[in-house]
Amino acid sequence: EVLHDDQRRHQYEQALQAQAEQPKGGPDPRAIAQASDEFKKGEVFFRRRDFAKAEECYVRAYALDPNGEYLAARAWALYMDPGRKHEAARAKQMLQDALKANPACDRAHYQLGIIARVDNDMAAAERHFRDAVKANPRHLEANQELRLIEMRKKKSVKKGLFG
Repeated sequence: EVLHDDQRRHQYEQALQAQAEQPKGGPDPRAIAQASDEFKKGEVFFRRRDFAKAEECYVRAYALDPNGEYLAARAWALYMDPGRKHEAARAKQMLQDALKANPACDRAHYQLGIIARVDNDMAAAERHFRDAVKANPRHLEANQELRLIEMRKKKSVKKGLFG
């Protein structure tokens, strides 16, 4: 499937090339720095809503440094791309894989929380938001989501008592 899609094949070839260039004696500081640069470029493209270019940068970053944060960023670019909504399940699996690589990846937890909220699975959403805050107590968006969940819970309890 990847080989028949020109863009995905190109990304795959770039990832393979980056892996081949990586030395086999532990992490290469140059590769880690280059991965960070690619990630930053990806963030710029993501903010511009150029999800395909953002994903390309995240693929290169992850190939240079298999960091859960980079995989989570790639998954989110895939999920947010309106032209690739049919790949939402794949993006969700990539986020799960990011958590396997780094269980404390607040970004992956937060994004899985958003997906769960969109899917109306509030228990899973709350769990992921709590895990994001546990990994990073200063995660602004996850804290906001938790406050909203608490407000909705209080509202529904009041409705139940007086409604």
